Amino acid sequence: MQALAQAILNNVNVYIITSDLHAGSYSSHTDLQYIYNYLLQLTHDKTKLNTFLHLATVSYTNAQKDNIGSHNKFWMVDNKIFYVGSHNIYPSSLQQFGVIIDSKAAAAQINKTLWNPLW
Repeated sequence: MQALAQAILNNVNVYIITSDLHAGSYSSHTDLQYIYNYLLQLTHDKTKLNTFLHLATVSYTNAQKDNIGSHNKFWMVDNKIFYVGSHNIYPSSLQQFGVIIDSKAAAAQINKTLWNPLW
């Protein structure tokens, strides 16, 4: 979180999407206000947070309209390098799998088909 706070202080847009609190066992169990407040404690700059921090939740439902979660992890840097996989951002003894892709063309495609529709 300190790296994200520093990026915000350096005028970098930071986008965070989590599963909503009703996503069952795959919910982040952390509401957006908590993330905002935590980053505010690190930055001490509400104006920059309100300008450069973008928070949202995503919800999925099955055919019966039951809330279901999404447990995948995704991050992107500079619209060029991105990661897709299962690895959490905290230490864990679980088996993790993922791939880092360094391709502007692939990043543009995943932005178009996955990321941008979420906003």
